[in-house]
Amino acid sequence: MISLVEIPNSMVLSGEVYGDLCIWDIDRQNEERKVVFSRHNRIIYDIVWIEKMTVAVGTVDGLYIVDLSKKTSIFRLHGLTRKVEKLLYLKKKGKIITISEEQFISVWDIRRRKCLRVMKESSGFLRSLALYDEDVIITGNSIGEIRFWDWQKGLCLYMIPRDQRDYVSLALTEDRKKTVIGP
Repeated sequence: MISLVEIPNSMVLSGEVYGDLCIWDIDRQNEERKVVFSRHNRIIYDIVWIEKMTVAVGTVDGLYIVDLSKKTSIFRLHGLTRKVEKLLYLKKKGKIITISEEQFISVWDIRRRKCLRVMKESSGFLRSLALYDEDVIITGNSIGEIRFWDWQKGLCLYMIPRDQRDYVSLALTEDRKKTVIGP
């Protein structure tokens, strides 16, 4: 498993390294999983719950919007990069923000099915993505830099230089005063 997301009715959705999207019933004490979508040997990197039985899936070959009840991709969003490693869903705005290891941050309008903006990281591979507030996202890269971006304007607001660690995960404290960074 590469990614997990909790979905309604005590279920968990997992993205598998070999391309399967699986549902697990966490109330049951067995390890049965049900494959609900497959990219057949295409790595699934991240998943976000959108609404009802719809999820966004970041894979080695793009960003897919998947209807779990029909076990099919509704559509695929195409942009500058193919590999989509991390996703954020901004429900109020109907936008998905993605990052790829290839240094691109993309803003997608899922209602209009198109890429609105692409921003480029200037150094290091992008590894982590977090939401600071409705207008600002945070990214972490492979050389230990943390950047705050205004995703609507496409601007890097500021950068926090760090040591040479590869920051794979980011989280914020509830009051948004501290950023927690993990290797």
